[in-house]
Amino acid sequence: MNTLSPADIRLNCVTTSDVEPLTIRFLSGLDQRVTFVNHSLSLPGKRGVGGGRNLWLKKVQLLIEASEVNNENPDRVEIFSDVDISIYRSPIEQTLYLMKNYDILFQREWGRGSQQVNIGFIALKKNNAVKYFWQAVYERVEKDDIWDQKAVNDLLEDETIIKQLGLKVGRFPETFWALSIGNLPEGDCVLHHANCATSMVHKWLQLNVYRPLFESSPDRTKAAFQTICQYLFDRVWTVGEMNRRSALGQIKISSDLTVSCIKGKMDFSMLIKDNVIIIRGEGEKIKCILDDFYIDRQRSRMLCVGNCCPENYLSSPLKINFFYMYADI
Repeated sequence: MNTLSPADIRLNCVTTSDVEPLTIRFLSGLDQRVTFVNHSLSLPGKRGVGGGRNLWLKKVQLLIEASEVNNENPDRVEIFSDVDISIYRSPIEQTLYLMKNYDILFQREWGRGSQQVNIGFIALKKNNAVKYFWQAVYERVEKDDIWDQKAVNDLLEDETIIKQLGLKVGRFPETFWALSIGNLPEGDCVLHHANCATSMVHKWLQLNVYRPLFESSPDRTKAAFQTICQYLFDRVWTVGEMNRRSALGQIKISSDLTVSCIKGKMDFSMLIKDNVIIIRGEGEKIKCILDDFYIDRQRSRMLCVGNCCPENYLSSPLKINFFYMYADI
């Protein structure tokens, strides 16, 4: 394998508009030298495990296409990643090193000793063995109507098929962590995949709960907040709550912090205090405190997120939700 650099990696994500906050959070940790490709889909209705059948088939079709042999750069590496992931340390150099010995790499699943894989973060070479593998996965998903990850694991358990393909399969170390691994990684966490959660609220909460264990740059939020304050005014912000599939609307903020609604029906005011942005609703009641900030430099986009304040702190159980707003820089 020739010597490759981060510029020789293409990272692919399959996204939908309602997970934009997760996408921005994910991309805020991505090495800018990596080429990013966003495959944006429209998937109405209920999706189910792993995004649902339409997403499974589309993702696997993209993996087939990405595996096509590239004669000009046959060793080029493609990464396919879910966006419910926080990157804490660059995965790129380690991925390039590991790919010297494998055709394809998967995240681990279900603890030490398990041979099961998770397909939330995949690295692959562009060769026929990889292409034929994903074609076989597609056939099983389409014919048997099974989850793409199950189809992958069923094929990997068939040693005869893997041997016939001549496919060299590897697994990332536990530091490419997913909740389903169970054990905390022995070493600095590279990334955290928030699986075993279906809603964006629960994925975001999971990422936040484990962040103190994995965060390598505690000043990241402060630096992002300072950048956002520079670009806060006179641009269109998309506003929403994570328990809703569609945004609440769009606003503009003037230099005196007056909030103007330009799409949807919203009525709130804004206050900046220390390193947070306070959103106040009717009667100056605090709606949320935005204290989590991200800069997606791949697409020049910024994001503010905070916990929604409960209407009634005596209610049981308290409902968890997050308010967000994002805009182009």
